Amino acid sequence: MNVLNKNTVSRRQVTCLTAAVASAMMMLAATPTIANETLVPVAQITLPGGQKITSFDISYVNPQLGIYVLGDRTSKAVDVVNTKTNTLLFQAGQGLFVGASPKGNNFSGPDGVVIVYNKELWVGDGDSTMKVLSLFDGHLAFTMSTGGTTRVDEMCYDPVDAIIMAANNAETPPFGTIFSARTKTILGKLTFDGKNGTFASTNGAEQCQWSPRTGKFYITIPEVNPNYPNPPPADAGSNIYPGGVLQIDPVSMKVTGAVLIPIKNCSGPQGMAIGPGSQILIGCNGGPKSAANGDPVVVIDDGSGAAFGTILATIPNQVGADMVDYNSTLSHYTLAKSAAPGPQAIGVIDANNFTSDPDVTTGVHGGGGNHSIASDPVTNQYYLPVASTSGSKLCSSVGGVDSQGCILVLKPSGTDSDEVASAPTCPAQGTPVVNVAGFSPNVLTSVCR
Repeated sequence: MNVLNKNTVSRRQVTCLTAAVASAMMMLAATPTIANETLVPVAQITLPGGQKITSFDISYVNPQLGIYVLGDRTSKAVDVVNTKTNTLLFQAGQGLFVGASPKGNNFSGPDGVVIVYNKELWVGDGDSTMKVLSLFDGHLAFTMSTGGTTRVDEMCYDPVDAIIMAANNAETPPFGTIFSARTKTILGKLTFDGKNGTFASTNGAEQCQWSPRTGKFYITIPEVNPNYPNPPPADAGSNIYPGGVLQIDPVSMKVTGAVLIPIKNCSGPQGMAIGPGSQILIGCNGGPKSAANGDPVVVIDDGSGAAFGTILATIPNQVGADMVDYNSTLSHYTLAKSAAPGPQAIGVIDANNFTSDPDVTTGVHGGGGNHSIASDPVTNQYYLPVASTSGSKLCSSVGGVDSQGCILVLKPSGTDSDEVASAPTCPAQGTPVVNVAGFSPNVLTSVCR
């Protein structure tokens, strides 16, 4: 989420923003979508000098700038891509990150990444630090320790209050660190130990998002141990307990809502995407109980349409997604499924009627995890890092080298240009505020379907 104007935006302006978003979302819900739409590869970005893309984490698109960024552990950098030309601009902070640590995923970095003020990259690293890099040339501007011993993982940004929350998911217990983007300082921490309204997490903390409709942070907790602090059984990592979602006020840093999600609807809440209306789609990692219930994912209410956590839809056969995405132009969710029972795939779900379009196979079962996906709602392009070890042939299908890996670019098939041109406009993902005139925020929009 990004703001061109660095001035403080008032709570009254938040109310205006919420109203503007709600109006645009109502238009979105009424617009038709393409039936059985699928994604097809159209290009690929190969890293220079024979660099492989093997280990990576979260990716992110800023549609205002036309910039895609990827936490690339193999190169120990953040890959910065121009989404208009699909070319690599540079690799920010190369060599400054831990990389793919021999100690494992919990000590590797870069991890989560977000663009702030349209000029800064905030990036989590495997040594429990948050690094702030220049988006212009990639130089390191600030480093802040979160006080842990493992990685700073996924994060979210509140552009109204200039506050960032990042999950230290591998700590025991895990905690969220809350930063001021203005002062580059830590404002506080929220430990997920069952106190102060939190859940007692026994399997980390995952994706968080900020909703412009409510002005709140939301974060997924994959597994909640009802017997905490007693240790869970040895197989607790298989999501034998239900997980949940927390709603957090960025300014007070207090939990304002907590909902457990039954395993029959979602085993192992993980990825999160803010959708249209009052929707939040939760990507689910899965487990033995999930398989018995059709491997579903779930859409819940963010609290602006019904009670927070109200289940709006359960969609079967979509389990295994780490990162999920919402494209407001197409009104589609996409799910990067790398832990599914079958081959790795991109799942596509229509946000208007919760029906699934055909999956796009992205790798073999058990190969390197193609678990990260992000869309640009202006160009309608999707970006999927394809690991060199994933067994995929997608890179070579558009001129790349499969053994090197690539950042794959996909577009929806069957898009009608006339229909797109005449469609109403909808807010882009995260609804960045371009500027504020008086009490009327100007929200970034793009055509919607």
